[in-house]
Amino acid sequence: MKNPEIKHYLTRFEEVTLAKWGRQAMSDFQGRDYTYVEVASQIIKLHLVFDGLGIDKGARIALHGKNSAHWGMAFLAVATYGGVAVPLLYDFTPEGVIDLANHSECEILFTDARTAAKIPAEKRERLKAVINIENYACLWAVSDREMTVINGAEVADLEISRVTDEEENHYYAAVFSVQVQRSVLNEKVILAVTEFDFDFWRPNIPKIVDKAHELGLRVLIDPWGNGKYFGGEQVSKFLQDNVENRQVSALTGERLPYACFNTNSYRDYFRNFCTTLARETACDGFFWDEPHYAFPKGIASITGGVADDWTCFCPVCRKRFLDYYGYEMPRYMTNDVKQFRWREALVVLSDTSKAIKEIREDCEITCCVHATQNGYYVSEYRGYDNWDMVGACPYFDVFSTTIINWALPEDFYRDITKRTVAIAKKYGKLSERWLMGYYKQPKDFSQIDRWVDIAVEEGVDRLSAWTYRGGYGTVVGAPDALALWDRIGENYRRVLDA
Repeated sequence: MKNPEIKHYLTRFEEVTLAKWGRQAMSDFQGRDYTYVEVASQIIKLHLVFDGLGIDKGARIALHGKNSAHWGMAFLAVATYGGVAVPLLYDFTPEGVIDLANHSECEILFTDARTAAKIPAEKRERLKAVINIENYACLWAVSDREMTVINGAEVADLEISRVTDEEENHYYAAVFSVQVQRSVLNEKVILAVTEFDFDFWRPNIPKIVDKAHELGLRVLIDPWGNGKYFGGEQVSKFLQDNVENRQVSALTGERLPYACFNTNSYRDYFRNFCTTLARETACDGFFWDEPHYAFPKGIASITGGVADDWTCFCPVCRKRFLDYYGYEMPRYMTNDVKQFRWREALVVLSDTSKAIKEIREDCEITCCVHATQNGYYVSEYRGYDNWDMVGACPYFDVFSTTIINWALPEDFYRDITKRTVAIAKKYGKLSERWLMGYYKQPKDFSQIDRWVDIAVEEGVDRLSAWTYRGGYGTVVGAPDALALWDRIGENYRRVLDA
């Protein structure tokens, strides 16, 4: 019988960390728990310390302390850095600790504050630093520079590193996708940039993009919730500052909390938002995330709700309609109104996409529209349900259709997937489908396997899932968010290994 492959423990540790990213890894007795990603964060932080102190691979580093999670993380940091860990029994006296550290030619000593305080200064001459094993703070260093290196080392919280930046203390949504038809893992992060981020945190956005690239991720910027015209739970600064440029109900005449994207005011605002980010970041593209008119909401939408009302009946839209058709816009949705809404809805995205490509020709543009039937009897009429018009736009590279609730019939999922691929092929685009990775989950997780198989069978180019870790820790988290996330990831791997 063939002997099973024996992996190096650090290789196994890396595999387990990636597989169990948000799961518990270590615990202190009657203390706190640490997830794998928190362990990874501390390891990276200590690597920065070692590098800043000029520690070479193969150098010896002494570890003296109680059995604890921090001791374990320090050991793993030394081992993964390529150093040699020198464990010292906790029972040793302070003098014994420093003598053994010197005898072993250690360059750093990890110990507790009580022990460090009792080590004679003249015996520290071989060391570059003494670091607190309990919190990794600097207890002593040969100079202020080394102390600054130790105390100043910071790493973004990797539990949400692919979706946040610690400097911002702000949540970013993320998704990952796989190129199913090319058998190439194509990890893509959607960096959801809100209007407040752009207005307040913008200097950090290029850094987040660069960090994602270092991790091997492609980055598409999503103007998340911008003007409440795009999907997303964020509030809109444009709406706050522009009360007059809102969509208006055809039924009641009420101004609604959605920007009218047919006004020059919003078109200029949105174009500047995107072109600025195209110039200032090294992003790989932009993701138009479910653009839509506020009303109506069709029965085929996961947001649900049948309504007779529609938008937009604002003065700008009515004037544009009058100028084009030569008569006043009616309050009921005629064929002319439908054509007008489809045509005008594309202008802001087409013009902005064109402007982005004039800045960076290689920027990929994905337009993700609602996944609806769009048939003779049922359609949403929210502006982008005419898939042929969307697919024909010369500035879009990927035609994408959004999430379908797990509770909907499998035949509906297959039909949406088949039509998505057909439109993409018809207009020379890549196709993208989505899996629901938040809020709801299938009763039987084997449904995920079947829907992934359908995407592969129908020829989808990209299969993505929203949101990161099943929405774990948010109000839209799935009931078993991490299990859902893991099962989707297992399917990605299954497709790639096929």
